[in-house]
Amino acid sequence: MYNRNQAEQQICDFLRSTDQVLLLTGTHQQEKHPLALRAVLSEYPAPATVLFRTNHASHYRDFLRPVLPLQKKPRPGVPIRVHGAYELFVDTMNRASWGSTPRAIDVAVLYPIDSYKADTGTESVQDVQFRGAKKTFLITWTDNRDIAWTNHFAPVHVVYDAEAERPDYHERVRELSKAPLADETLTRLPKYAQSIPHDHLIRVRCSRCRSTRWARMNMPYPGEAVLHSAKTGVYWARCLKCGMTADEHTKWYR
Repeated sequence: MYNRNQAEQQICDFLRSTDQVLLLTGTHQQEKHPLALRAVLSEYPAPATVLFRTNHASHYRDFLRPVLPLQKKPRPGVPIRVHGAYELFVDTMNRASWGSTPRAIDVAVLYPIDSYKADTGTESVQDVQFRGAKKTFLITWTDNRDIAWTNHFAPVHVVYDAEAERPDYHERVRELSKAPLADETLTRLPKYAQSIPHDHLIRVRCSRCRSTRWARMNMPYPGEAVLHSAKTGVYWARCLKCGMTADEHTKWYR
């Protein structure tokens, strides 16, 4: 069992070590990145510049809210000052956003790395290392993707499971992780959905459009069984036509 206390201690040990990259996996899908960020913003020597890189700008607030009391929506290039000692910047896995964030950073947190392919993941890590990141965190959402590309960076591997806190949830996610998802290519997509990564696309019934629309999920598509059995609030999607947010995930399909 890899519980919160063990994972937290290993992360703190990493921050005090000479190791540069940490891979954080495990069944606690929504708690891994807050655990890492809290440790960075309390244990890493201040002052420091921290970069949080995620899969889409619409996720900044939701992903940071468990850690920071945000008053405004974060934007690339605009620092979030934390404890008067840290500056936190945000950008996305789309390299077009990278020019808005500092060229010199101390720590980088990349989440969820499920959204990367081998080439884009490698490029992103190399980018933060070029910026001088002394510590880089690579954090998964669900461990059902091929992340062998991370081995190139010889990461310290830390596991944070939900078994002690939510045993039923732990078992559901663990079963999902046993059957890695194959990359799926969706065909005959309308123009408004063609620029979105396929692993984030889902069909929803949009109440504003009053029609079935393609939407962008907040997380990579986990498979129908997991999607339909998840608790409300875990998954949500934004209509790509009107921007309406939907959370009735039991009715979504591909």
